[in-house]
Amino acid sequence: MVQLLVWILAGVEGRAELPEKTGATRATSRHAQMATFCLQGWKEGRDRLRCGVFTARGRHFSRGSGGYPDLDAPLEVFCAFDYDRNLFRYDAQKRVRMSTGDPVVAAKRARAGRGFDDRDVTERFARGPRQSITWCSINAHRVGLFAPSFSPRVKITADLDVRIVGLALWHSVISGVRYADVGELLTKWDIEQVADEGDARYRCVWIHLDNRVKEETRRIVWFDEGQGFAPVRSELRVARRATAQFAATEFVEQESEATWSQINGVWVPRTFSIRPFRRPTEGHGFRERLDLTFDWSSVNERVDDQLFELASMGLPPDARITDMRLGTPVVLGRVAELQTAPPATPHFRMRWLVPIVSMVLLAGSAVFLMLRRALSARKAGQADTLKG
Repeated sequence: MVQLLVWILAGVEGRAELPEKTGATRATSRHAQMATFCLQGWKEGRDRLRCGVFTARGRHFSRGSGGYPDLDAPLEVFCAFDYDRNLFRYDAQKRVRMSTGDPVVAAKRARAGRGFDDRDVTERFARGPRQSITWCSINAHRVGLFAPSFSPRVKITADLDVRIVGLALWHSVISGVRYADVGELLTKWDIEQVADEGDARYRCVWIHLDNRVKEETRRIVWFDEGQGFAPVRSELRVARRATAQFAATEFVEQESEATWSQINGVWVPRTFSIRPFRRPTEGHGFRERLDLTFDWSSVNERVDDQLFELASMGLPPDARITDMRLGTPVVLGRVAELQTAPPATPHFRMRWLVPIVSMVLLAGSAVFLMLRRALSARKAGQADTLKG
């Protein structure tokens, strides 16, 4: 990191305090260069993760509203991926709050504070070389087959791309945003300041001004150079300027923390926590909270292709498979009828049987041709004798 040291020695202030007032002066070109350097280091570190398998376990908390109680339930995610081969598997088990559907029933239950049902939901998705497979326990009798490029529009759970952990905001985490979009968003904001906090950690501040609502939003991210520029902490702060309707306020809207482990030379998340907070007009405390602990089975080791096939997904045997790859639904049959186990390795003797039979057939064909030619020559000789 010689270039970074040159910038620091050239006069870039270290351990500088962040400006507390809104409307602060934007960063100097040196600060901009350092922030860009940190963001590039983050991307290079994440790009080194090419394939892997992990299980993430934790809890998801959502604060109740409108008389409904809080939702605090376990969450478990299994993920296998190979970005170079465009393979992705994502299974999630969580509890969700769902509407009862019938407006009359919902209204009656709402008056009793029970307009929603809490349901344990399992959702599975696999993208393989030939097809994408979708299934959800809410509609457990149906399995969908789609083209490999398919991406579900409506999902109960988000396909978490582990590379966004630590840098993505709450909405990006729960909606399954693309990895490339997370870093791209920050490049569109102004860089306000970078501070060297020691121990190879750098605090970068991006700022965005929204004149429509008279707000300044700051993204503050702490990068750890010693861990491949992994984000170890982040905050989203909002400062509202005084207007006729609102007094001047400044508050933390979101915050997150992550810890990291190095496996096979790649830094991957070990724990992750993210919390969006209520605004001052809404009360105190966080609105939601997600806490995860990652258990990695492999990092940058070839992932078994069978993980992306129907037979490995543990789907209900009676579920019907609907093929949508040609654009028209075609019911192929039930899972138990179509899923097949991986082909067994042939016995040693059986492997030699095929070439032996082939050689016998070739030899037989050669003998047959020789006899046929000899017979033709003999008949030709007899014909010449009769003519003489």
